[in-house]
Amino acid sequence: MAANQRELVAKCMGMLYQRGLVTATGGNVSARNDDRTFYVTPTSLLKGEITAETVSLIDFDGNVLEGLHKPSSEWRMHASIYRAFPDVNYVVHAHPTYALALLRRGLGFAPLTEEAGILLADGVGVVERMTPGTWEFAEAVASSMKGHKAVLIKDHGAVTVGKDCVEAFARMDVLEQNSKIAVLWHSLE
Repeated sequence: MAANQRELVAKCMGMLYQRGLVTATGGNVSARNDDRTFYVTPTSLLKGEITAETVSLIDFDGNVLEGLHKPSSEWRMHASIYRAFPDVNYVVHAHPTYALALLRRGLGFAPLTEEAGILLADGVGVVERMTPGTWEFAEAVASSMKGHKAVLIKDHGAVTVGKDCVEAFARMDVLEQNSKIAVLWHSLE
């Protein structure tokens, strides 16, 4: 099970990188292990080169239980979401360009595709600009996640959740695709 979860976390990070949803060193993915621990991608490694061996198992206090790499600086955000939502098994944090551009422009999320209407039916929460990696930031993201499966963080990124890797990744991918359509639509007006 552990190796499988590590592989899925690494694969999800690779897919985010291939889709241009994360920068070379920005963004992170985690998977719940149990009610006290989760697997998370490391900090300071190229996101396109994350492997199962670089994924660490940590507890909700940030202690590394298995693995050789320091966990993402955003581990508090993942822990806060897992604490608040027992049904969430995966958390994806990325930096989707078009979604951030819309938020910066003051345009809210509106589902324009059928897929966005399904995967993001509850809308998208918003967090104002804050210092990432802090407990204050982590709690603000978790709080904004109430009633949503996705949150946009002004001038920073987005977070999506799911019951599994596919659902969490698909929500991030659809959020960005929907946002790209919105940006193009607004540019044609």
